[in-house]
Amino acid sequence: MKHPYTIGLELGWKDDALNEEGFALLTRLSKIFRIGSQERENLEMSYMESLPLISQGIGEGSVELKSYVENLEEWWYDEKFSAENYAHYIGRKALDVGMTKKGWVSASSWMKNIGLGENFAKGAWMQGNEPREFDEIPTFFDDVISILKI
Repeated sequence: MKHPYTIGLELGWKDDALNEEGFALLTRLSKIFRIGSQERENLEMSYMESLPLISQGIGEGSVELKSYVENLEEWWYDEKFSAENYAHYIGRKALDVGMTKKGWVSASSWMKNIGLGENFAKGAWMQGNEPREFDEIPTFFDDVISILKI
């Protein structure tokens, strides 16, 4: 699964250039996912290898990147609909449908990379309180939902 920060890089560098606003948005995104400076550098260097040597862009991707970051910020820290609560719920639902070893390894690794590994594990191993029920899960988690066959 693609790291969500990489999605931010793709949006920010859409025209092969990143402007100052795009850089600030990527910084906000790294804080959402609790990415340390070394991990951020690794993700950025890996992505930069795919860019052309010469760019004609002006950083137009910051508009889409801003939408992506603001959408995440709307619910990520929300008391009721937080990313941590969704991760806990997804972990429990995965257990309910019969999580495979491959599903566990892939989903828990992805969740850990974005700072939600502990919450996902608590749901999957029925630790702590019962997870909050949700009628809908943000599309942000679609790849995980698909891998876990929820």
